[in-house]
Amino acid sequence: MSTVSSAPSPATTRLGAAALAAAGVLFAGYQLFRPYADETTMDGLKAMASNQWIAAHLFASLAYLLIPFGFYALRPLVGHTKVATAAVVTAWIGAGMTILYYGAEIFGVHEMAVRGVATDDITMLELVDGFRFHPAAITVFAAGLLLLGVSGILAAVAIVKSDAVASWTGWPLAVGMAALLPQFFTPPAGRMVHGVIFGLGGIAVAVAMWRKARKA
Repeated sequence: MSTVSSAPSPATTRLGAAALAAAGVLFAGYQLFRPYADETTMDGLKAMASNQWIAAHLFASLAYLLIPFGFYALRPLVGHTKVATAAVVTAWIGAGMTILYYGAEIFGVHEMAVRGVATDDITMLELVDGFRFHPAAITVFAAGLLLLGVSGILAAVAIVKSDAVASWTGWPLAVGMAALLPQFFTPPAGRMVHGVIFGLGGIAVAVAMWRKARKA
């Protein structure tokens, strides 16, 4: 049985709601507007060399960064439970690990692609792949995505166990976060659908939190 250690601040709740809404919109933007191309071809190299590649991956990085802030504000709303605390902790760790990899995608891979396009050197893709799929890099990335997925599920469970907002509220976002790793193995259309689910999930939790703050 859990107890509430302090009442949630309406201002904190609103800031958390804004963070989750922004995270949802940014991640949806990443999936919908990132350039898609066969990354074993020159078209793929050109996609990575584009400014659209940088912008889209910055959107994703900001989304990952905002999720822990949102869950931190959600925690007092659902009663400072152990499950809610675990959601915050796993979100912070997962976001940190994931953003490390996205930094390489945004700047390192992009610069290699720019050089490859400028010199018409498709062999630059070998260097890109070596950079992206280095065992340590891909392990940290995958672990970070899995932790974010766990965090989303924990947040949804914390909502269900409380009576703060409707019990279904956290599940769309939980599905979106749980699919962060497997969505990479789907075609562009699948990734876009995933972005929409993630985006709507973030907005759903944000709206519920905002309404709760108004009643406080």
